[in-house]
Amino acid sequence: MKINNFVINDTQRINVSSTGGSVKIGTGNESDVKVLGPGNTNFIEISVYEAKIHIKSIKKNAHIKINNKLIDSDREIFSGDQIEFYGVKINLSVENEELFISIDEKGSNYLTKAPEFENEKKYSINEKIHAKNYTIKRDAIKKDFIERQTKKSSKDEILKRWSTDIHSKMSVATIKGEDGSAALKLPSAPESN
Repeated sequence: MKINNFVINDTQRINVSSTGGSVKIGTGNESDVKVLGPGNTNFIEISVYEAKIHIKSIKKNAHIKINNKLIDSDREIFSGDQIEFYGVKINLSVENEELFISIDEKGSNYLTKAPEFENEKKYSINEKIHAKNYTIKRDAIKKDFIERQTKKSSKDEILKRWSTDIHSKMSVATIKGEDGSAALKLPSAPESN
């Protein structure tokens, strides 16, 4: 099997001999093929050597899978294999002396997607979109606030009653300073029987 070109997503054709027989795939500016992902680095190198296709992991500690199995070393890969890292899927196929590298970034962990809603109504460009009424939630929050305030005030009332009860049962002695002003109010010593 001889491979003359790398074909990236059916749009970019790279002559194997012009790249030294390999392409680097990663997120860096120096990557031959740039994909979505963390950092600014190359992750893998796909090379053609002696009619065999090899993959080399460039980035250490990157979770790179071939056919859903983590790889930990360089290895030979074949037409029909799927490479995956950080949600980006790369499918390989060989046809007519060309290695087709198809990259699918839809599942990338680094691709921001708009939220999808079930049964979302589609509006035409000229149709007015009215704000939805969220009073039910506001009323629930208000009710919760009132309940918490009621509990808090009932706790405060209980503490006030206990405090008043304790003060009514304790006599207080006032120690006056030399000038006659009240300096301290202390509970008197309990009387023993």
